[in-house]
Amino acid sequence: MANIETYYLVDFENVNEKGLESSDELGEHDHIYIFYTKNTPKISMEVLSKINKAKLHFYNIPVGKQSLDMSLVTVLGYLIGKNGSNCRYVIVSKDNDYKQSILLLKKLSSKDIKQQVSINSTSKNNSTQKSVKEVKKITTLSKSNSTKESVSSTIEKHKSTDNSQKRVQLNLEVQKAIKDAHYPLIINEVASIVVKHYDERLFADNVYQELKETYAYDYLGIYNIVKPIIKKFSKK
Repeated sequence: MANIETYYLVDFENVNEKGLESSDELGEHDHIYIFYTKNTPKISMEVLSKINKAKLHFYNIPVGKQSLDMSLVTVLGYLIGKNGSNCRYVIVSKDNDYKQSILLLKKLSSKDIKQQVSINSTSKNNSTQKSVKEVKKITTLSKSNSTKESVSSTIEKHKSTDNSQKRVQLNLEVQKAIKDAHYPLIINEVASIVVKHYDERLFADNVYQELKETYAYDYLGIYNIVKPIIKKFSKK
């Protein structure tokens, strides 16, 4: 059975860091899209560093009446159209204005879409289900194996935290480079492409190829902007 991909679209202006509670419990099949404006409270590195495995995407939205709300719903519609059937979507916000959009999108797409005030409630349910499935396996482990797994888990957690911090820094540096090069309309998309391929064996080549497919007429100029950053973050 295929794994379910879960997409969290976070109205950070509305829920702030509270909305990211328990995001450290998410796995590699989870995706967090954070929507914010220049008026949004800053997110701390401490909070971001706890997001170990979930994929992070950032959208800096211009300030305006319901500008962030409309952008979030637009991206949600895009994801629904792009993704396959084994996906579910969660809008993280306390704003009741999303309800009508959710009802309409559910009617049009028959997808699993809901709203909650934080990532917390979904991740708790996932953790509970996972724990039930793992009970028999855990009880059969010997003390020596448990100790080995505990040490291994600790090491992997430190690696994941370091990886997450690097992805956040990479995202910020790419966004700044694209902004400074006066490409305001593609800042988030280019950053998302670069971060997506981070830690891959052919990091630079994969970014180059996707930029070429996405921006046929100007891909080389865009790639040359991010190339120094890619080189800086490439694994040795």
